[in-house]
Amino acid sequence: AAARALATDVQALSSKLTQAAQPASLALKLVPDSVIDTYLKELPSETFNVQHERKLRALSLSLAEENLITALMVDGHSSWAKLYTTLGSTIQCEVGGDKLGIAQTAALLSSPDREVRREAWVAVQAAWRVHEEAAASSLNSIVGWRLELNRRRAQKAGRPVHYLDTSLHQNRMSKATLDAMMLAVTEARPLARKALKLQARALGVDKMHPSDLFAPPPEAQGSSSLRVPFDDGVELIASSVSSVDGSIGEFVKLMAEQKWIEAREGSKKAPGAYCTRFAKSRTPR
Repeated sequence: AAARALATDVQALSSKLTQAAQPASLALKLVPDSVIDTYLKELPSETFNVQHERKLRALSLSLAEENLITALMVDGHSSWAKLYTTLGSTIQCEVGGDKLGIAQTAALLSSPDREVRREAWVAVQAAWRVHEEAAASSLNSIVGWRLELNRRRAQKAGRPVHYLDTSLHQNRMSKATLDAMMLAVTEARPLARKALKLQARALGVDKMHPSDLFAPPPEAQGSSSLRVPFDDGVELIASSVSSVDGSIGEFVKLMAEQKWIEAREGSKKAPGAYCTRFAKSRTPR
């Protein structure tokens, strides 16, 4: 509770800081290209960020409106997201007579025991079903906020704003890239179906259940365990990403050495992974 209260205080301070810096942010978006060219000659390290933000400059509202949106987000849009996250981190599931957090239960979906996987899957569905109305309301409110904001920005720009425009911009992705990815997924559906059939055969079942999707491959009789120790897992990941860029692999090792990776199971953890950063030390966690 204390941590959540502190997080709320930080969010409110962040909102105030964003509002204070908003005049400069808007100026960098809206000034002529010639002014930006001069600015970036002095600060070339800002080139990517500035040019990226200027891509949607036509959707910018007035300073007063942008600051109002930023202020309202603390107890509006962000609160709905916070409620959903809080639900995910406090829901309890009953598995084998024990009360487990949602993340702990989700981890059991990779158990080699099919009955354990099935029980965990049923427990997760049952736990969320109790809160389905609250979860649906949260998600609908988050989406509703964005759609209304897009409507206001569309009026300002004099053109339609697609519901994906903001998400694509935030993730620094073009619509063409997303379409190419979705097309690749669609074209690969026959291969994915074949993989599931082969997985069912390997697991010795006639039909896959949702709880089987993350099942580990069965161990051959007399073979050693397929369980990978944590340190070996880190090394495997570092080696894999190094094939793309050696510096990424070195960074993975650095995070492990500096104990920046927090991978413990906890009853109050939400499922999934995230990365945060500390501005003062400039280090991630």
